[in-house]
Amino acid sequence: SLDCVYIHDFEGNFIDANPSALTLLGYTRDDITAIIFTSLLTPDQIPLAFKEIQEIIATGTQKESWEYRVRRKDGEYADVETTATLLYHHGKPYAIQGFAHDITERKHAEEELKKFNDVLEQRVKERTVQINASLEEKVILLQEIHHRVKNNLQIIISLLKLQSRYIDDDKTRQVLQESQNRLRAMALVHERIYRSNNISEINLKDYLSYLTKQIFSFSNIPPYQIGMKITMEDIMSNIDTLVPVGLIVNELVSNSLKHAFPDGRKGEISIAIQRQNALLTILFADTGIGIPANLDWRNAESLGLRLVILLVEQLDGTIELDRSSGTAFTIVVKEKK
Repeated sequence: SLDCVYIHDFEGNFIDANPSALTLLGYTRDDITAIIFTSLLTPDQIPLAFKEIQEIIATGTQKESWEYRVRRKDGEYADVETTATLLYHHGKPYAIQGFAHDITERKHAEEELKKFNDVLEQRVKERTVQINASLEEKVILLQEIHHRVKNNLQIIISLLKLQSRYIDDDKTRQVLQESQNRLRAMALVHERIYRSNNISEINLKDYLSYLTKQIFSFSNIPPYQIGMKITMEDIMSNIDTLVPVGLIVNELVSNSLKHAFPDGRKGEISIAIQRQNALLTILFADTGIGIPANLDWRNAESLGLRLVILLVEQLDGTIELDRSSGTAFTIVVKEKK
């Protein structure tokens, strides 16, 4: 409760104070009446005190409590919270009566809490710097791993390419070429992650655009013969989704380039992908001659189609074929988390 009561005039000269106020300040009644209120304050508080005295004179009362740090007689400081009101004599204001409450312990607790918070904040900053440094180191390490995986895949591709030069059988050479293409699709994922600022996800659209350009460049098909169109929003996916989706697209595009446009036939290959929640819907189509009606494509001997079906199953998905105009696959797969 507010137990310290004091009275001073408009210049701040003390007129009287109760025992609680005298005990708090360490003065006697004779001492207190010989000093001015502002002499107890630190220099930075004095202008505020006079401003507040003028406010009381002008309004008759104090709008809100104030906090001061006052100097005791022994030189120590005490923190007080004050309120004040005007005193009247014969209807005229002549002095200010103040009420003060000792909040020294509360202020000390607040200061200790602030010091603790400052120390804690500094420790958090230091720890954050350490964590960020550690995280950066791990990111660099993971990027280096992806770089090395990509390089190792490139070595395998080069070995297969070298081996194919010593093979006369066209079918065997073709198998080695298709294996190289599949390895390139996987290597491209690791290359993209290595070059990306985000090692956990990369842009699926950018990846498939670059992948299909690579497939076309290795197919030796003139760019004016077959168009390639990809329609999709920017979708960020992780490596567990990118690799199988990339291999699916690699097989379907390669299969179309190989079979759908014989004898220089012109046409277009299109890919449209949509994401809804954790499902990716892939619409793949070409305007080629289409898969023969009598071909059981789900049980085809072609490794490419078998691989596509296995990859779709790996992603807990479904695949359907529409042979009404060219070739159109509708594939729905679940993204890996």
